[in-house]
Amino acid sequence: MAETRMKELLSEMAEGLSGAWVIILADSDGMLLSSWASPENRLPPEMLGGFITTINSSIESFKQSTTGFGKLDDVIFSMGFSAIAIKPIGDSGCFMVVQAPDTVPLGMIRMACNNYAPRLERALPGQEPIPQRDGMGTVVS
Repeated sequence: MAETRMKELLSEMAEGLSGAWVIILADSDGMLLSSWASPENRLPPEMLGGFITTINSSIESFKQSTTGFGKLDDVIFSMGFSAIAIKPIGDSGCFMVVQAPDTVPLGMIRMACNNYAPRLERALPGQEPIPQRDGMGTVVS
């Protein structure tokens, strides 16, 4: 059930983020928890999951440094033809990764990540279930 809900949320996020190639949710070891990919995507979602281990190692190094760095909001890599945004999801050690062409504004990517991070956190296994809502936003059982 948690995987289905995560997939639904990633699909919903992708609908609002026109042009995105791939959106994944991975744990701190890079294991893919859920993913969404557009037909234009050429990079397997699992490859982005592997990228997470490198980023997480860097984050842990910063946390142990004398600078007092302790919290990461997000990381964005711009590569000329595309951008990759990485956002930690809560305290659970998970990350959302979005890859999109450089035609998608970075502000739109960040806004989508910030809007969906709390919902994805609640959809993770072991979290409280998200109430189902009808088209008017009313909780249904």
